[in-house]
Amino acid sequence: IIAQFTKAITTIDLKGKEVVLETLKASIFSEKNTFSEKIKEHKRTSFPHCESKEFSKNGLSKKGIQTYICKASMCAKFFSDSSGQSIHWIHRKNDWYHFIDLMFDGEYRSIRKMAEVMNMSTLTVFDWRHKILVGLDLAIIEGFNGIVEIDDLLFIFSEKGRRGLDKTKKRGGKSSKRGDSSESVKVLATSDRVNTMKFDFVRIGRLKAKDIENCLGDLLDNDLNILTSDKHPSIKSYAKKKGVKHESFLAKNHSRGVYHVNTVNQKARELKNLMNDTLKGVSTKYLQNYLIWFKMIQLKSIIELDMFNSVFMKTNAWYDFHNRE
Repeated sequence: IIAQFTKAITTIDLKGKEVVLETLKASIFSEKNTFSEKIKEHKRTSFPHCESKEFSKNGLSKKGIQTYICKASMCAKFFSDSSGQSIHWIHRKNDWYHFIDLMFDGEYRSIRKMAEVMNMSTLTVFDWRHKILVGLDLAIIEGFNGIVEIDDLLFIFSEKGRRGLDKTKKRGGKSSKRGDSSESVKVLATSDRVNTMKFDFVRIGRLKAKDIENCLGDLLDNDLNILTSDKHPSIKSYAKKKGVKHESFLAKNHSRGVYHVNTVNQKARELKNLMNDTLKGVSTKYLQNYLIWFKMIQLKSIIELDMFNSVFMKTNAWYDFHNRE
């Protein structure tokens, strides 16, 4: 059948081939869009409002999703298997796989471009984009290999998209205040020299050792990893406290033998080009989401990732999205 189909394709004109291609893509997306199975696979184990594990089934929704009622005293609220997941309250669920596929195909499309491709409003595209990125917050958390480079990246505080501002700032511009200030947004960039990387929005102001500890946790192995950086006092303090071997160098020298942060610096250049040029600047409010987007596309280019499945892993993604200040 495949051979006959392939042979038949060569006999039709370009317009016909485009019709066949779109038909095939729609069929493939439909078969891969197994959101019902993923909802059940990653369903909640506790009630989202009071975290109680005491609940019982309460029938199916109109779309066949299992619902429950909380049995905790003074609660008695309802929830379903999809409550809290990124796909919760999404109406066009049949487009969920297609949207995720476009987000991670290596091309950072603007909101307007995605709205055009998906035949959606720009507001819907914006909401879907950030619900998906919040859902990926738990994906691909693993240890580092060998030498681990670490550095803090500086972004300028941005309120892009917020209405009622007295003044606006040109994207990629300089801070009006010197040094680490209320306009300095710090991102911690950590990467080994294989394929593990981590980017975290840590704070507004000067980087502290506690920020590094909160970001890295127990991801570094004292026996297998060597931390390398410039002589940033907070990084030095963190390494000493955790007992991690730390090799540093003067920032003006850029390296000391095999110890450098060239890998992190290269990723930082690509990241800033994405933020300032491709995306035309991003709001600090959503900076962590864009760091996740950048990291996942970087990883997807070198290892096989199931992005569709990963989006369902975080069962509080919907609440995190709506509670973000």
